Amino acid sequence: MSSYRLSVRAAGRAEMLIYGDIGSGWVEDGVTASRVAADLKAVGKVSTLDVRINSYGGDVFEGLAIYRQIANFDASVNVFVDGVAASAASIIAMAGNKIEIAQAGFLMIHDAWTFAAGNADELRATAERLDATSEAMAS
Repeated sequence: MSSYRLSVRAAGRAEMLIYGDIGSGWVEDGVTASRVAADLKAVGKVSTLDVRINSYGGDVFEGLAIYRQIANFDASVNVFVDGVAASAASIIAMAGNKIEIAQAGFLMIHDAWTFAAGNADELRATAERLDATSEAMAS
């Protein structure tokens, strides 16, 4: 079963299910911004988009791009955190006009992090990129 789908559920209402990792580099069927963009275009005009999330996150830049696709979609967006919206998935959750977290659900927000190797100059540059990415996520 795919960790992602977008379908028209009723007249004027579509549902997006994000139940897996964000980005293609993490797992084979991860949720990507290019797929979300294509699917939103294919759905066409609806008045309401329900986005259901249960994801530990993944690639921050894919998450930011998916957020932008959903936030710019011409519909009222309801986000439901069914289990967890962690890391990059928490960014996507913020695209909702209405955000509802299940009673036992979790939203986990943190600064950007990475793995790094190199000399002192390279590590300082990586730290600066992390700071810039964390600022972009927070805004």
